[in-house]
Amino acid sequence: MVYPARREPILVWVLAFDGVITLGVASWMIWEAAVKHWSPAFFAVGPGLLFSFLAACWMLLHSNYEIAGQDLIVRQGPARRTISIAMIDEVFPTEKSALAPAWARDRLQVLFVPGVPAQRLFLDPLDREAFLQGLAAADPGLAYDGQKVARGVPI
Repeated sequence: MVYPARREPILVWVLAFDGVITLGVASWMIWEAAVKHWSPAFFAVGPGLLFSFLAACWMLLHSNYEIAGQDLIVRQGPARRTISIAMIDEVFPTEKSALAPAWARDRLQVLFVPGVPAQRLFLDPLDREAFLQGLAAADPGLAYDGQKVARGVPI
């Protein structure tokens, strides 16, 4: 099951504004280089600006989380990370501000079982409840309590 990432409206507006500016500047640079014979470097910089804008769009608009069998696949634009659900110890709401493949401050923090090199991950699915229930359904060792998913304590 694929769970789309939540997109903060302010980021979408900033990206749209940035797109208009980037398109204008890139067009101007290519025009100046072609018509007024300015520096040929403008032929490289203009398309480079457009490429960076398209990469930012891809990252913002193509972020999702997929539960595929025993794996959690985290996608953000061109980046893809596959995590075994058996390595997840707990997933809970947090407001920590760290760089992560989640666009909002109020998101889910994933803690891994001891011994896993990656100690934590931040996610922000659009439908949090369905995502947490999906994780609990994918691994019988995880239990969903209405707010978080945690690995059961062995007896």
